[in-house]
Amino acid sequence: MAHTQLIIGAPGTVVRHMRFNWRWLLVAALVIALWILGLGAAFHYVEATAQNAVKDAPPFGWFESFYFTVINVTTVGFGDIYPRTYPGHWIAIANSVFGLMAFGWFVAVFTIALQPASSPTTEVKVVLDPALLLKLFEHFSRGPDERPTDRPRRRLIIELDE
Repeated sequence: MAHTQLIIGAPGTVVRHMRFNWRWLLVAALVIALWILGLGAAFHYVEATAQNAVKDAPPFGWFESFYFTVINVTTVGFGDIYPRTYPGHWIAIANSVFGLMAFGWFVAVFTIALQPASSPTTEVKVVLDPALLLKLFEHFSRGPDERPTDRPRRRLIIELDE
């Protein structure tokens, strides 16, 4: 099983890595902000008259539409404001789907930004006991007559790079 390792260093190195990757964080934040502004304005355009027509409801303005869009994109969904028209329902669906993808993307970009900007070259040294190596070769080089028929075929591949 392969393992993924997240390496986070001291605060000074984390800030240095974040500075190196600031463009990706900025792009992700700008895409999310533009989405919220655009669909918040669309939600206000579509829903303002329907929301203001509700009896005993507080006035519906720009703040309420952006509030609804942020709550919907972040998939919190308090339920205090909800769409009352079919176009508003479609905007809410688009916000929910985009919100799931956008915040997952933002978390991925943020995690990548925490990773070291340049990894130092590492050297791996593998030491094998000659007797163990001979045993491995013997184990993997048995003929078909010495192996049970229901056992899967195995190969030992050793690659050496210069």
